[in-house]
Amino acid sequence: MIKNLLLITLCTLTISVFGQNSAARYIESTEIEELTENIYIDVRIHSFLFKKIDPNKGLVEFTSLDALKLEKYFMDKKGTLIVESIPINKTVKVMSRVSEAFDHRDIIGELETMGYFASGIRKSEESIFFKAKPPCERINTRIVKAGSASSGSDCNDCGEVKISQEVLDKFKDVEYGGTAIDFSLPNTNTNTVSDEKK
Repeated sequence: MIKNLLLITLCTLTISVFGQNSAARYIESTEIEELTENIYIDVRIHSFLFKKIDPNKGLVEFTSLDALKLEKYFMDKKGTLIVESIPINKTVKVMSRVSEAFDHRDIIGELETMGYFASGIRKSEESIFFKAKPPCERINTRIVKAGSASSGSDCNDCGEVKISQEVLDKFKDVEYGGTAIDFSLPNTNTNTVSDEKK
């Protein structure tokens, strides 16, 4: 019994720890988000493995909030295109333009003053293909008026759609059948069938 209880407690602890930190995040810069044409970009990829240290140089837990802090730090660097982070692995991958890429040796000291020690760094350079998103799928979506879908002047594959009043009227009073479900709690004073049989 104690062995089973210990095993259940251990499993619950493992699930809660992995559930808290397991989400990988992927952030694109505005430049990548707003690409208007497909393009190859020469990028430098830095892959960091971090340890979080306290002011006394002791190890402390690396959490999702630490990953967010590092994402913001790297996104603020000139030339950064994409930042990926996996808190459970304590890893952050940064893609930046080769022409504007930072030198990891320049930021190591700055990161340590923030409480992050880079225990592993891998660097590579590649030519990566970035596919432009269609204008209608970009982040800056527009509000659509009822009865039309207007995409604005920068959208060349989505025209304005108008729905005639005749079509709108056709579906206005259509009865689709079915019954409504009442999710409210039953009144405590109401007798049920089983109560009446007693």
